[in-house]
Amino acid sequence: MKQSLLFASVIWALILLPSGARAVTYINETFEDDTIGVAPADPAQKNVAQVTVAAGTGVIGTDNVARFNDTSVSAGGDLEYNVGTTNTVGNLYIQFDLLNNAPGNTGSAVNPTIFGLGPWSDASGTKLGAAANRAFGIEYYQTGSSSTLKVRSNSTALVTATYDMLTLQTVKIWVNDNDSATLDYIRPDDLTTATLSANSFVIWVNNALVGTETASGLGMNVVGIGSTVGDTTLGRLGFNSSSTTLTDFSIDNLLVTDVAAIPEPSTVGLLLFGVGLLGWYSRRRAPAIR
Repeated sequence: MKQSLLFASVIWALILLPSGARAVTYINETFEDDTIGVAPADPAQKNVAQVTVAAGTGVIGTDNVARFNDTSVSAGGDLEYNVGTTNTVGNLYIQFDLLNNAPGNTGSAVNPTIFGLGPWSDASGTKLGAAANRAFGIEYYQTGSSSTLKVRSNSTALVTATYDMLTLQTVKIWVNDNDSATLDYIRPDDLTTATLSANSFVIWVNNALVGTETASGLGMNVVGIGSTVGDTTLGRLGFNSSSTTLTDFSIDNLLVTDVAAIPEPSTVGLLLFGVGLLGWYSRRRAPAIR
């Protein structure tokens, strides 16, 4: 009887967790349901060009991945999605894995693939192909011993840094599309609370800030097509390359949620405490082995 009551208490603790732990997940794309050799398909996907599903490697995993292989100098490549509905998304958490399939450390910083986020649009064509269309973008360059990683708002490079082109890049992004209010989030390096400034974003790569970033983030684009003026403007996101460069990257494990969908450490602690308490009680009740 006591064990049943304890079990029920743990279940109710899960049910009564803050609503943030059960918030919106917009995209959880692992490409597992797609066919190798053809373009990926997803209800949220709005445009795909020069992207096919491939078998993962030991570096990025052994499951399916999207291979973004731009082989044309006359047409850009892209893999774009739309999340939410018009004027409803005020904050986002975005995570994905990215691997450079053809790294080279010679030549200038050329041949980037760009992850970008911009205003909501349900158009089927490319919407994020130009810097002015994005709230911000992070650019991974295929080759180049310097200037191989950039963070941009419109055409302005806010951060110019480098990355290890042989290493899997796990990118985590928090976005606050509110013109006046700040947004708290949990730093992935030490699990402490950080505060993201109004109308800002912050990018962590392999649980480290990018270049000269601070935990309070960088300001988003506020002019032109990609302007984020207003509190709920976001929704279009994805990967692009230009029409004059060639790129070859693998993309996997794309997760897009609102920020509240990520359990805070206190929530995780409550879960672990409940599970541990139940396990301890079960061991006490178990008969001794003689």
